[in-house]
Amino acid sequence: MPTQYGAELHAFCTSISLRTLEYCGKLESLPKRSQIKSAHKCWRDYLLGKRSDVMPFSMHCFLLFDKSLSMHKAMGGHVFHDDDLILSQVGPLFIVALLDRRQLSVCDLDIWSQSAVATGGSTLTPWKEWRPNENITRSLFEVLVRHQKEVVERITSKKWAIDA
Repeated sequence: MPTQYGAELHAFCTSISLRTLEYCGKLESLPKRSQIKSAHKCWRDYLLGKRSDVMPFSMHCFLLFDKSLSMHKAMGGHVFHDDDLILSQVGPLFIVALLDRRQLSVCDLDIWSQSAVATGGSTLTPWKEWRPNENITRSLFEVLVRHQKEVVERITSKKWAIDA
């Protein structure tokens, strides 16, 4: 069932993405003018009220209950440097921060627009499944598959440490 949300969801998604970046992004090892460091400054300034938006970056949110693997019960995040995105998960809420939209096709931009979190609020619709090239891009689907494999591997090997 679709749920209305206010401006707070955008701030929440930005805050979670910023925390994932700070915790998992290895910021100290990146060049001074990297896209990730630009995102870090932009998001921090937005959360401090010094900016009204997070552009040229964007926040996306997916609400999905994965009953087959119970992935909707997980929590965590990862910076996918090569894919120019940050994936964070808080239960069934998947938050994706795009770090570089310039390389995206018009088709991919259209798909991403479906999940964009509006700064002033809008509606969040839960999804039953990931549908590549319909409700998520093929590249995000591939990231999610890799992420899911890593999570399952950590759980089954009992590697619970973040830096494992």
